[in-house]
Amino acid sequence: VALAIFSQYLQVTRCLQKDYMLEPAGSHGVWGLDDYHCLPFYFGACQLQAEEGGSGNGGEDDEEAIVPRSIHDNALLNRLGDKYMYLGCIRYIKELKSSVPFFESSPMLDDISQLPSWGRVSRGLLRLYDGEVLTKLPVVQHFLFGTLFQATWTPSAQPREAPERTFINGPGGEECIAPWAQADSAAATTGSGGSGGGLPPPTRAPWAK
Repeated sequence: VALAIFSQYLQVTRCLQKDYMLEPAGSHGVWGLDDYHCLPFYFGACQLQAEEGGSGNGGEDDEEAIVPRSIHDNALLNRLGDKYMYLGCIRYIKELKSSVPFFESSPMLDDISQLPSWGRVSRGLLRLYDGEVLTKLPVVQHFLFGTLFQATWTPSAQPREAPERTFINGPGGEECIAPWAQADSAAATTGSGGSGGGLPPPTRAPWAK
């Protein structure tokens, strides 16, 4: 599924980016990995990991196996970028940023290329995806969960409740009732000759006494 469907999704996004001159997500975003996504690199690393240790990753005509540092071989990227997702992602970055050295445009990917095996690469990318996506509420709250991707975990903390009293002016000082906790005080104020309309008495900030 990852190699068949996700690769087609990448082709669509790349066409949109090229036709409408759009830029991929920046490296400071939660989905960013040097101006790219996290999952294609993880899926691509797993694909290469599955063939790691063989006589050659790319077929009978390969002279040597593909290793992480092979991403710096542009001829290899052009020859096998359509077959291996990781190499295709690297090739696309180099096409978009042809005037910039790779170690400057994509320092994280350049550092990853120094790892000795695709197993190390895939494990590191999975930790990156967990830390930058799955553990970030602003991102996960938009996920669609179902039978394939189930939300079965338990909350790690109890829901936080807003305080009922605020603006305490030092130890033993005056305090104001929060607006969302003024229902009882409003009724008491109305019955004791306070301000009309059921509104609580006006309060002043501690520094405005």
